[in-house]
Formats: sequence, structure tokens, C-alpha cells
Amino acid sequence: MFKQNSRETRLGDLGESIVDKSLESSRYMLCKNTKKGAHMIEGIAFHFDKDPFIYEVKTKPYYQRYNINGTGFDTVSFHNYEKLNKFEMDVKIFFVDSSTGTIYGNTLDELKKPFTRGNHTFPKIIEGRTGEVIMFPMEHMITYRNLSADEINKLKSIK
Repeated sequence: MFKQNSRETRLGDLGESIVDKSLESSRYMLCKNTKKGAHMIEGIAFHFDKDPFIYEVKTKPYYQRYNINGTGFDTVSFHNYEKLNKFEMDVKIFFVDSSTGTIYGNTLDELKKPFTRGNHTFPKIIEGRTGEVIMFPMEHMITYRNLSADEINKLKSIK
């Protein structure tokens, strides 16, 4: 886990804020996790005209090494998100990516569908900096919106 004021934590906080504002501007009501520090999900989003969903935000660029062209997160989190299926709500993962200037993602059920591109089969497990990472293809991502120049600059300025 990352320390409370680490670069990763500050990036995550900013990414969460960006996604929260986007959801709220689309008339979602958010039931937010208020726990400080590490937590399993950001919250649950409710809308009068749509089904509610559990959501999590990852603030990171897509993974270009070895021509994988995908993105992902640690396998421990993946298994925790899968346990949330018992609540019969979609689990949506939003990726805030300053390298592409977009917010993209999908439901966990869509992300984990098998996909092959060249010699890469997804979901794909790779070794990350802090343990195993499960990777998903960019082809399974829905682009939700472009980031503003100000949002990109703020994300890139966090050292």
C-alpha cells in the first residue's frame, strides 16, 4: 500500500475528484467511502434513470511496455472487486489517464472477458512494481470523456 501523502495517493485523490465531478455533472448521486487511506471502492453511484453501480477509480496511464497496450491493477484488488458481485450491481472501474487525456474504463464483467491480440491474451497477469497486476485490453475500454487541459496539467504536475 502507498503512504498517505505519497505521489500515488495524491494522484489517486485527484483522479477520484475528477471522476466524482464528472458523475455528479451527469446527475449521479454519490454515496462515497469516507475512510481515509486505503479502501476497496470509491463508492456507489445512483441515478434516477439508470441502474446503480459500485465504482473505483485508478489514476494511471495505460501500459505500453512489451507492446501490451492495456491497463490494469493489482490482482488483490481484482479479487476483492469480484466479491462485490454478490450485491448484484455492476462494478465499474474508471481509469484517469493523463497520457491519453481521457477517462476510460468499463464494468469488471466486460473487462475480464477473454480477448486476444497478436501473441497477447487478456486478461493477462504480469509482474508489477508491487506484485502481480491483471491487465485488460484497451479494446475493452469505453471512453467516458476527455480530460481538460487544466486537469491534465494538474495530474502531470504531481511529483
